[in-house]
Amino acid sequence: MTSDISRPAYDPPYSASRRVGNIVWTSGVAGYYADRRLDESFEEQVHVTFTNLLAALSGSGATLKDVVSVEVFIVRSDDYDQMNALYRSYFVEDPLPVRTTVTVGLRPGVLFEMNAVAAIDDGDTK
Repeated sequence: MTSDISRPAYDPPYSASRRVGNIVWTSGVAGYYADRRLDESFEEQVHVTFTNLLAALSGSGATLKDVVSVEVFIVRSDDYDQMNALYRSYFVEDPLPVRTTVTVGLRPGVLFEMNAVAAIDDGDTK
């Protein structure tokens, strides 16, 4: 079964998340508030990004505990250590998701973006 779940309020040409069977993919999520504002603070952008990621996951029936893989994009490599500390405050239980982190250019004002893949537990612990 394939479902095309949630779309951000500003109606981009893609889904916020997509579920096929027990696998959920999210689009790239940044720290935009619902009114499309961005805070200038890296820390606040990370927190808002996680709030948006949780909403995207929830729209497809997943939670952070279901996340198995994350891709993180940061603009400034100097933010790496702070990002790790903030990231760890959300992913607190082992096994942690696998992760790729890269320093990139993002849209103006965006300092942090991420996407995730989740596998919703069907009771099989293989």
